[in-house]
Amino acid sequence: MPLDANALVTLSDAKTFLRVTGSSDDFAIEGFVNRASELCETWCLRPLKQKTLTNVRAAGPCSTRLGLLAVPVKVDDPVDNPVTVSVDEVVQTVWLSEGDGNPADFDVIVASYHPEGTRGPDHLYRAIGWRGASTHPYNVLLTYTGGFAVVPDDVQQACLYLVQKLYRDQQKQVTDVVSVSTAAGGLTLLDTPLPRVIEILLTPYRLASVAA
Repeated sequence: MPLDANALVTLSDAKTFLRVTGSSDDFAIEGFVNRASELCETWCLRPLKQKTLTNVRAAGPCSTRLGLLAVPVKVDDPVDNPVTVSVDEVVQTVWLSEGDGNPADFDVIVASYHPEGTRGPDHLYRAIGWRGASTHPYNVLLTYTGGFAVVPDDVQQACLYLVQKLYRDQQKQVTDVVSVSTAAGGLTLLDTPLPRVIEILLTPYRLASVAA
C-alpha cells in the first residue's frame, strides 16, 4: 500500500520507531501511517501536509477576515503557487508580502493572527468585508497552497505514537478495550481513540471553524 499524499511520516521513520527491521510488515505499516495521518488531520480540523486547493468555494462571512483551512498559506512562490481570490466573480488583487508594496493598494491581504506562531499566514483580510451583493451564499472563490511543506517535529511525533498504537492493537487483535494492571488486579477499560499525549502534541495545530 503506497503512502498517501498527506502522510505525515515516512515508512522508514515509522519502522524505526516501531523497531521493525524486516519488510514483511511494510504493507500494513504503510496502512497505519495513512490511517494515523488521516486521524491527526481530522482531530486538527485541517490539512497538515502542504497541498494546493483549486477553485474552492467559500461563504463570505460578515467580517473583514476570512479564515482558511490549509495553513500556513504559501506566499513565497506567487508564480507557481499563486493565491487567487474572486468575490462575486470579480477577481481581487492580493497582497502576499512586503515585497508587494503598500497593502492598502490591494483588495485582499494574506495575513496572520499570530505571525510568530505555527499557523500563519492563516487568513485573508478584505477591508470592505466578504459579504457580497450576490444572493449565492458561496460567493468567494479561492485558489491557494497551504499546509506544512516540512511537517513539524511534534506533529510527526504525534503521528508516530498513533502508528504505534494502531500497530500494537493489530498485533493484540484489540480495537476498543485496554487491559490495565493495578494492585487490586487487572481491569479492562474502554480504550482512548486518541491518547492524551497525542492530543497535547497536536493542540497547537488545531483550528477553530474556518471558511475554506
